[in-house]
Amino acid sequence: MAVGIAAFGRYAPEDGPAPDEDALTMALEAVRALGALPGRVDCLALASMDLPGRRGVQAGLLAGALGLGEVFVCEHTTSARAGTEALLAQWGLLSARGGVGLTVEVAPGHGAAALLLAEGGGLAAIDGFASVCAEDPGLELGVPDYVAACYTRALTQAARCCMDRLGTGPEAYRHLVLNPPVPRLGPVAARAVGCSAQQTVTVAAVPLLGLTQVLPGAAPGERVLLLAYGSGSACDAISLTVGRGARTTGREV
Repeated sequence: MAVGIAAFGRYAPEDGPAPDEDALTMALEAVRALGALPGRVDCLALASMDLPGRRGVQAGLLAGALGLGEVFVCEHTTSARAGTEALLAQWGLLSARGGVGLTVEVAPGHGAAALLLAEGGGLAAIDGFASVCAEDPGLELGVPDYVAACYTRALTQAARCCMDRLGTGPEAYRHLVLNPPVPRLGPVAARAVGCSAQQTVTVAAVPLLGLTQVLPGAAPGERVLLLAYGSGSACDAISLTVGRGARTTGREV
């Protein structure tokens, strides 16, 4: 049975997180928004560009706070595509050995999103993905035109590769989720990918926050193209199909 997203939790305060909140406290709130966890969680992935502390596995602290004992934990950091990196790694692990996984992504200053992955997860199915990477300093140069060129090039390459593998085109996707380095690049990127005015484009600080923003309003059968970009011109393109429980199998606090 294919591994899919079974539920989600989202923590995104309207006025922003409190000054004393850090990545771990926001991650905990997002997981709590999932509701009761299954009796067993086999793996926990924590993704964020800004984790507190320089030593130790911060995901282990999150596991302890959640009461998870026998669980494989991992962290994905340093890149704005850490969330999709964690999601794809956990999806591959669970597809190979089965079980239940929890992927949590935190955007400092914005909030956090948690996804519960399991065999037969009916909230959203992952159809396939493609990734591209180039030896390019990208955002580090801080030159606006160069940043825009790196972003759109990586995004279009990943999107086209993903669609070619699945035999789809831009018109197959009702929703597009982006995390551009600069918000104004969202519409530019959507046009470059081939999206029309009839498709919804969601711009978010990190990919999984954007995905959890889209899922509650998506109808069964609609497709989502999740495009996550990180410094170095690396981009993940993930195609998802929304299931029947999308409007009811998630919570936001």
